[in-house]
Order: sequence, then structure tokens, then C-alpha cells
Amino acid sequence: MLKNVAKENNERKIRFLNFNDLVFPAEKIIALKITFAYIFFGLLWVLLKGMFFWGTDLEIQQIQYLHTLASVLSVLGTGMILFFLLRRELHLLSKLKNMVTLRTQQGEIIIENLTDGLWQYDLNTHEAYISSKCKESIRYNNQEFLCTSEIARSLFHPDDYMWFQKELSECLQKNLPSYETELRIKTGADNYQWFMVRVQALYDQQGLPAKLIGTIININIRKLAEEAITKNEKKFRKLFHNANDLIFLYQFPEDGTPGKYIEVNDIACQRLGYHRNELLAMTPSDLTSPNQVPEGLETLKKLLHHDHITFETVLVTKYGQQIPYENSAHFFTLNGERVVLSISRDITERKRAEAQLKNIMNQNQKLLKETLEYDALKTEFFSNISHEFKTPLNVILGALQLIYTKQGNGPDQNCMGISRDLNIIKQNCFRLLRLINNLIDITRVDTGFMKVQFENQNIVAIVEDITLSVAEFIEIKGITLEFDTDMEEKIIACDADKIERIMLNLLSNAVKHTQPGGRIMVNILAQERDVQITVADTGRGIPIDKQKIIFERFRQANPLLNRTHEGSGIGLSLVKSFVEMHKGKILVDSKEGIGSQFIVTLPGDSIQGETASTTMHTDFDSSKVEKIRIEFSDIYS
Repeated sequence: MLKNVAKENNERKIRFLNFNDLVFPAEKIIALKITFAYIFFGLLWVLLKGMFFWGTDLEIQQIQYLHTLASVLSVLGTGMILFFLLRRELHLLSKLKNMVTLRTQQGEIIIENLTDGLWQYDLNTHEAYISSKCKESIRYNNQEFLCTSEIARSLFHPDDYMWFQKELSECLQKNLPSYETELRIKTGADNYQWFMVRVQALYDQQGLPAKLIGTIININIRKLAEEAITKNEKKFRKLFHNANDLIFLYQFPEDGTPGKYIEVNDIACQRLGYHRNELLAMTPSDLTSPNQVPEGLETLKKLLHHDHITFETVLVTKYGQQIPYENSAHFFTLNGERVVLSISRDITERKRAEAQLKNIMNQNQKLLKETLEYDALKTEFFSNISHEFKTPLNVILGALQLIYTKQGNGPDQNCMGISRDLNIIKQNCFRLLRLINNLIDITRVDTGFMKVQFENQNIVAIVEDITLSVAEFIEIKGITLEFDTDMEEKIIACDADKIERIMLNLLSNAVKHTQPGGRIMVNILAQERDVQITVADTGRGIPIDKQKIIFERFRQANPLLNRTHEGSGIGLSLVKSFVEMHKGKILVDSKEGIGSQFIVTLPGDSIQGETASTTMHTDFDSSKVEKIRIEFSDIYS
């Protein structure tokens, strides 16, 4: 529609602040032409006048001749004067014309280059003018758009035009000098955008409005930004006032003393019981518990060096109730003013839980202390009872040794029944001695009195000697004992006595659970830096769910009523302790019905330095044979 109107009005010329172009020739030529015309007509008039009044009298002719000559000279003189006057006036007129043209051009340049679009509307002729900037603002070009009042009216948004026309009419009736408003105008992109329109009226001599002159600025981006800001502000206020925490915004001068509240949310008013206006007249110190105010002020002063701090405080409600809060304070500058945004969270439940937890911890500490005291008493009891058991047991064993010594003095005392009974007494004494020794050792481990005497020893010789020394006893049980090693010698730092205890315990354990016809294999393997000792058997094996508990103290794989062999459940626990004293580890790999394999891994390091020495392991003497008998005392012949 706009393009058709443009074509129909193509011949129509609308001029604004512009003069018709006047083409002046040089002022000198114009002055000469006018002067020649004046002289020509003046001389013609003098000539005709002289001919008309020419007389016959000579004297009269002379007078007439002189009069004609004077008239000619007068015409020529006035012609010259007229020439110079005309030339001066034409020169001034030319300068004036050039100045007007220059000012007009300057005005047009200013109008076309204004950031604001300029427009004019004649209330009498209904002619309209808009500058190119104005066309650019509404996204039309000169070829497709020529403005008329009808077209301009159709560009306004229907909801905006009626009130715009009404307000503009009221301004004109009141003779107001200017009017400004914001409204929507349809652009060349066929969508409505926001524009700021400024209008100024020009009045005629009768005081009636004759023309409207104004500017138009595209403010669509600003308007959209304002709408986004308004939308975000609504969201912020909704979040601000509906947050579950108390939110305060207050002044924070350079001295670090908090000033009055600038803003508070609705939750703060509800929780503290104050009206919003009451809180805005208060400071953080007015809400803080009196005994918390000095500490709170000192804490807030940290904001002078940090942007954010978190601390606990106690706020007092309007009704005197004191509530603990966790306060998160953020310092920043708002509109050139130093402020603090404080977010306070009610921690009443947390404090109550902390008090309950503290009470539970105190109770647990009391129970732990009582348990430790009881455990110390139990350990002391085991240590004492073990020594008390060991004293009469040593007396019994001593008496047995005397009996065995005296058996050869008389043939009556050497009967088979007495020897069998003495062997049973001795074996059970060894069992009691083993149990007592284990209890004593486990007590020493718990109390930290068990020490390891490290010396550089040949671990291969130690393991081989202890294995060979029990070979005869194991073979009597109908079990095959095998020993194998991939190295002849390996010197490591170890305690030979503890290694012997480890091997005897593992071997006796293997014998207990291996049926006649089975096998027990002892292997020593060299790894990268460690030594691996393996004791494997073809016994009944250990259930998978029991493999994790066999190294625990007083725990056994088989229940008490299902045991096939006696045992206290201390042996493997001691083995694990002895291995860990060597900074090693012990593992078990077992399958029910197939057998078990205990793997001991010891560090292969030796003692270095001047104090280091290598002790060669010697063959067993009688005391070591007794150790074997004690460790194997649980196994009946």
C-alpha cells in the first residue's frame, strides 16, 4: 500500500526550509543592461522633446540646444549614478542570496544528519515532511515511502493512536510549547516497535496552531531492556521476599560500623515480628543479642578487608525470643554507596542436633573410657592368670621330668600303663603351656611389650630346619611333607624365634586339617624385593565366608560343637601379628574339599650399617625340640 501511494504522489514536491533556486547573472552585467536601458529611453525622451519643441528663431534654437545638451548630460550622469547604485545593491543582494543558500544547505545537512528523525506536519494544508533519518528509524527508504497524514496515521498502533491524538489535542488547546510521549509505530519490517515522539507547535498571528514540528527516536532496544529489567526485578523481588532465609541490606560506612537497614524481605519481618518500617529504622546491632553485639561488630569489621564472611550470631525477636542464626555477609558498592547484603539462616535445629551429638559423644567417650578400663583390667587379668597357671604347670612338668628320670631305677616302675599315663599328662601339660604362652604373647602384643629382635638371618635355612624337624612327626600321621625353594640362601632382617613360631603354627594347623594320605607343601620363593613363604595342604579347606575371620582373635572356622580338633583361636591371630611386626602380610587361599594355602610375604631388606651382622642359624637343640612338642600338643597320636 505504501509503495502505491508513493507512486501516486511521485509528482508532488514537498519542500521544507528551502528556497526556490534563483539564477542571477553577474551583477555588473545586470547593472549595465538597466543603465543602458535607462540612458536609451532617457535620450529618446530628450530627443523627442527637443524635436517637438524645436523653433525657427535662432536664439530660441540656441537655448533649446543648450537645454537638450543639459538633458543629455543629465541622463548620462544619472545613468552612471544608477549603474553604480544598481551594481552595489545587486552585489549586496547576491551576497544575501549566497548566505541564505549556505544557511539553507547547512540546515538541510544538520537535519539529515541528526541522530533524531525530524518531521513536520502542516495543520492547514495537511502536508507532511519527514527527514531521511526519520525514514531510516522506521525502516523505509525514499523510493518506497512518501509521507502523508493518512499514511502517518496508519503507522500508529491502534491502541496508541487514540490516546496520542487526544493528549496532543489537549496540549494544543492549552497552548503548551511541547509534548513528549512513547508509542508503537509499524516499521518497514511489518512489525511494531517503540519510538519516542517529541512534538512542538508553531502558532500563527491569531494564536492558532499552524504547524507541528518534532523528532522521532527508535527506543525499541531500550524498551525491551526495560521490560527485561522489569521482569527480572519482579523475579528478584519474588525470590527476595519469598526466600526461606532472612535477607537484609544495610549501610556499611568506612569505619566498619553497620548503619540502618535499606531493605529487608518479608520473611525477616515475619520471623522477627517487626513491621517493615520498624526494621528500616533499626541497625543490625538493634537486632543482635546484647552479649553478641561486641563480637558481631568485630566480625563485621573483617569486611573492610574481605568481600565475604560467614559467622554465627543470635537475633532477638520483637517479643524477646533469642534465635541462633548463621549469617553470610557480602560487601559491595550499590549506586556509589557502601552496603552489606546479609543472609541469615535459622540454625536452631542444627544447634539442637549438635547438642544432642555432643551429648552422645560425651556418653560414647564415657563408654569408651569404661571399655578401655575394662579391657585393661581384662588384659591385666589374662596376664596375671596366665602367669598363675604357668607356675603350677611348671611344677607339674618338673615333677614329670623327675618321674621320667626315676623310671629306669626299678623294673616295677617301668610298666607300659604308667608310661602311657605319664605321656598323656605331659601332652596335656604342653597344651596348657601352649595356651598360656599364647595368652601371654597376645597380652604383650596388645600392651606393646612384644618386641622383635631383628638380625640378618638366612631365611631359607630357618624355614628348612623347622620344616625338616617336624617331618618325622608329620610322616607318623601318614601325611607327606614336601619342601622346595628356588634359592639356596637369602639374608633378610628378621627375628628367628618369631619366624619359627610362625612356621610351627602354620604346620601344626595344616596337620590338624589334613587327613592321612594327604600332603603338606612348604615353598620359599624369591620375588622382586620380597620373600614369599607358602604352606599348603590338601585338607578339608576353609569355607569362603569364614576366610575373613580366621585371623581374628578367638575366632575359628568351625563352631565349637562341630570341631574335629581342639584350639583356642589365638594361633593364627598371633601369626598375623608376628608377620605384621616384620612389616609383611599374610593371605589365605582355600577351597573346600581341595585344601588351603597360607602365603606369608616378608620384606627382603637386611640391616645396613656398622651394627649390622649376620647370625648363622644352627640346628635345633633340645629346647627347640620342646617348642615343637608344645606347638603340636593339640594333635593327638
